[in-house]
Amino acid sequence: MTPLRGKRVVVTGGSGFVGRRLVHALRLRGAEVQAPTRTEIDLTTDGAVESLRRLRPQVIYHLAADTGGVRYVSTRAMDQNDRINQIVVRAVGEIKPEVAIFTLSSCMYPKDAPIPWHEGSLIDGPMHPSVTAFGRTKRELLRHATEIRDVRLEFPVFTTIYGPGDRIADPDRAHFVGGLIGRIVGAVADGAGAVSLRGSGQSIRDILHVGDAVRVLIALGEGSLAPGGPINIGTGTGVSISWVAGVIAEAIGYRGRIDPDPSYEDGQPDKTLNTGLAETLGWVPWIRRTVEIRSAIILTAWEALHYAD
Repeated sequence: MTPLRGKRVVVTGGSGFVGRRLVHALRLRGAEVQAPTRTEIDLTTDGAVESLRRLRPQVIYHLAADTGGVRYVSTRAMDQNDRINQIVVRAVGEIKPEVAIFTLSSCMYPKDAPIPWHEGSLIDGPMHPSVTAFGRTKRELLRHATEIRDVRLEFPVFTTIYGPGDRIADPDRAHFVGGLIGRIVGAVADGAGAVSLRGSGQSIRDILHVGDAVRVLIALGEGSLAPGGPINIGTGTGVSISWVAGVIAEAIGYRGRIDPDPSYEDGQPDKTLNTGLAETLGWVPWIRRTVEIRSAIILTAWEALHYAD
């Protein structure tokens, strides 16, 4: 294991939902962190490679991506993500940091792969149409990044992440839990009698608290978790979207209806991950059982209601 204290660390996407917390956690561990904004380093340009080189990173975390909810990612070409990924892969290949962590997504999984999804089936078939555009960019990232030599490479495959700091005011860009919190908090503020589930609410999702996402990224950077290939990062516990909505409503005292909305696509019916590899290697999330997930959602929703910016 290599402590991160004193290491020069670069985080792309460091101003995002997960990135902000990762930067904070790295600094608490004594790392010298650079999280350049787009105005500082535009990762869609060739000049970004030299700009990253000048930072002399020993560790690179690649989180930057144009992402959002199902409707958002299903209606965008995602060309910007392709370009960002190409530039970062090229930079890692030329700079040769000690370690590079490329964040992947469960959207990469084939729509017909057996549930719970196992890493062995990650790219073995077509993805669900609702996430094909985004999932394709992550598959391409994996394909090109694995060609890098002389760098320890890690590829966490994240499920849906939730927790404080998600874009609850932008329901199209928020992850689904944050989007639900934003809509239900808005309904309380407006005195609305109904909230849309944006789909049937029956889809099953494996949801990971942002704190656990940061924990695993730190472990991958330090090398206490070093699978050297794709590894599922989730809870292994599936919960329905309607169940999540009910927990949020209870947490903030919403008494109105929560209605299915067939004008929105449900997406993949079930996205539960097989987390056996991570468990075998000694990593498990702190928040993983249904009762723990429920408590974390309640706290996140309550904070959103009472401490919204």
